[in-house]
This record gives sequence, structure tokens and C-alpha cells, in this order.
Amino acid sequence: MNVLIKCLISLNPPVLLALGCDIVCHFEKLNLPVSLLTNMNRQVSLDDTIALADICNLLLLNMFFYLSVTWFVDTSADERNRILENFSRISVKQEKSRESSRKWGFKVEKVSKKFEDKSALANVSFETPAEGVTALIGTNGAGKSTMMKLLAGFLCPSRGKVHDAGIEVGYCPQYNVTWPGLTVKEHFVYFNKLSGGNGAINPDEIARNVQLGEKQNTRPEELSGGMLRKLTFGVAMSSNPRRILLDEPTSGLDPISRLELWEIVKRLGEKTGTGFEVLPIE
Repeated sequence: MNVLIKCLISLNPPVLLALGCDIVCHFEKLNLPVSLLTNMNRQVSLDDTIALADICNLLLLNMFFYLSVTWFVDTSADERNRILENFSRISVKQEKSRESSRKWGFKVEKVSKKFEDKSALANVSFETPAEGVTALIGTNGAGKSTMMKLLAGFLCPSRGKVHDAGIEVGYCPQYNVTWPGLTVKEHFVYFNKLSGGNGAINPDEIARNVQLGEKQNTRPEELSGGMLRKLTFGVAMSSNPRRILLDEPTSGLDPISRLELWEIVKRLGEKTGTGFEVLPIE
């Protein structure tokens, strides 16, 4: 057995034990007892120079090696935890400072988007305020839905950049987002965890904010169309976002339900400072 193979084997204690057992079996076939003084250094064959003493020495080295690795990893883990804690404190302070100083919610710089040979957006630039409601208005085919998907991160621009100020962004699509079997309250908890949240939300407060306080234990199939839109709006709020993208939020609603939803948007913007980007349909 050459030196390279020995070095590789020396890192695997189970293989060393198997080789040691093989050597002991070889001595048993020869009716020779294993003795520390006589045959521990004896070769088992002319082609293999490894002996039982070598196996024992390698096992001892393995023991000290893995003890050292365990001690190092354990010590390093404690040190890493201290570094991460300090980094988290610094990151939180920087995030608070950034949020207090930023003047915009989204910044679009010379963005273009092509689908094969068709251009949906060409050299678009704008900024949205950090708070308040911003509406994307344009004719059919102007690229409003494409821009909304770029802001939400569902598409990448062909050219240019889209910045979101490093904040949490919620998204309310133009279709209803529901999960059969879950109640209204369970929707908010489920989608909070799905978005990577730690569950530190108040589903009761979200339900009240979207005027579903009395429907928290109701399933989607029992809600009206207007209530389903409010539920989808609440799902977009379940990750505690600083900005929410509303893609045709009042699509398919009657005039009264539309007014109710716009009133919710206005009230939440004034109450929480949350910003909204809206793709209106009216």
C-alpha cells in the first residue's frame, strides 16, 4: 500500500478499524496470537507494508486530530456568534439611519425591457417618494404591468437599474391570493412565515386594517369578491413591508368596494407611513 493511500485512509477511522480486523484475521489463519512484543510490526504480506502497530498509531493520531478540530470549531462558533451579534447591531443602526435619511422608495434608472424583438419599456427613469401613494398611469400597452413586475422583482431589466432602497416590499397582484382551507387569520400568519418573517405580526390588527376584523375565522370560499381583494391586500401586508405594490387592486370590484379599498390605502398610508405604488384600472 503506497504512502498516498495510507494518508487518505488515516483520515477515516472506520476504514482503519476494518484494516486492523483484517490483519487480526490474517494472524488467526496462521494460528498466531497477536502480541505487542512479537508481531505488532509484522507485515501481513509482501505487497502491503502496513502493520497492526501502524493501525493503532493512526487511530491515536485520529483521536487527537478530531479532538482538536472539535475544540477549534466550538471555539470558532462562539467567536462567530459574537461577531454576528455585533454585525447585527451595526446593521440595525445603519438600516434605521438609512430609513430616516432616504428620500425615495423606488429609483428607476434608464430601464429598458425587451421580450424577444418587442420593446415593452425604453429608457424609463423616475423616483417614487418614500411615503404616500404613487400611481402608474398610461395607455394600454404602455408597459405599466411590466414596470410593476420589475419593481416587484419578478422580471429583470434588459438594460438599466431598479433600486428599492433595501426595504421590505409587499406585492398585491391583480388576482386573489388564497389558500383553500385556511381562515383569514391563518392566511396572514402563513404568508408571513412564507416570506421569511419570524411570525412577529399581529394578524388581528391586519384583519382590522383591511376591514376583515369580523371575518378572521372565515374561509375564502365564504367571502365576497370585495372581501377577497381585501384579503389579498392583507396578505401583501403580512411581511411588515415599508412599501406595497398594488397591481390593479380594484379589478372586478363594484364602485362601493373600490371606494372602500382606496380608503384603506389612504388610511394605512397616513397611519403607518407605508408607501404604495398603484397600477390603477379605473
